[in-house]
Order: sequence, then structure tokens, then C-alpha cells
Amino acid sequence: DFCLSRGLGDVYKRQLIYSAFGMGYDKINKSLSDLYYSKDNKVYFVRGGNFFELGPTLIEDADLASLKVLSANYALDMNNVYFQSEKLPFADTSSFSALDSYYAKDNNHVYYFGKPISDIDPNTFELIGTSYFSKDKNNVLYLGNKINNAIPEQFEVLSRGYAKDTNSLFYEDRACLLYTSPSPRDR
Repeated sequence: DFCLSRGLGDVYKRQLIYSAFGMGYDKINKSLSDLYYSKDNKVYFVRGGNFFELGPTLIEDADLASLKVLSANYALDMNNVYFQSEKLPFADTSSFSALDSYYAKDNNHVYYFGKPISDIDPNTFELIGTSYFSKDKNNVLYLGNKINNAIPEQFEVLSRGYAKDTNSLFYEDRACLLYTSPSPRDR
């Protein structure tokens, strides 16, 4: 039994070791996430899948029978949507979808890390390729932050955090000042 000595507290020690290594917990949809688990008909979230240091967090009122893991961090049941172990109080379960591990949307909001982003249109919102950029009809975002003065319909991702539109070059969520060398006739 894991090299434990016999004596008082033996059952407690065994339970602690089982818990620390996730023994007795079942993964829920491992192909999408290794962070959601069940045990005794209850749902748990394990940050980073780390039972040993962080342990499982019970997701209060989660319904195991109807729970669907949507991505590494998002899940929903018949009553609620969850980002990790937190309920999303504004989320609409009937229209909610995860776009990746951090972005999601429903008919009313776009979410980043489980928080609604204000003034973003969920009907036109999209991720831009595999970059950290996204957009809707009026805004361009980098990691959930709006980029001032970016033009969505002309926005193009370049590489390594750089992007452009017809007016500016951007690095992450900031416009870069472009230095152009003077032409020979200006010297």
C-alpha cells in the first residue's frame, strides 16, 4: 500500500495519496480536456490537472449526467456554463459554444477567460487563424483586448504578434510608429 506503515491514520494517509494522484477520479472527455473529473456523481475541476499540489475543486451544482466538456477550460450542463470551476452567470446554455480554450460565445456575449467582453458582436466575432488576434464587425482584439484604431475588414495578421491594416502596423495590441528613412530628394 504505497510503502505506508500500518497504524493509526493509515486510512487517512491512503486517502490522501489517492487524492493527491487523482486516484478514484474519472476524467470527463479526456480528448478535449484533462482538467474535468468526476467522483461520487460530482464534478471537479483540477487546475493544470495537478492533483498533488492544487487538488480538485468541486463545481457546486454541476450536473454530471448532462455535463459536456467543450474545450480545455469550458464546460456546460443543462443549467449552467462553466469556465474552469466558475459558473458564468450571463451565459446562455442553449447557444453557448467554445471557440478555443479561452474564447467562447453565445447569442449575447463573447467571452475571454470566462469574462464577457463589452461591445463585441457575437454574430460577427471570429478568431483570426491560429493567432492571438480576433475580430468582430467593429473591433479587432489581441488576447481579449481591443486594439484602438484597427480596421477589422482590412486587418491582416503577419507573424510573431505583428499585424497590419491600411493605416498602421501593430505589435500585439499596440500600433507601432513606423520610421521611414527620408528619400534622397528630401536630404
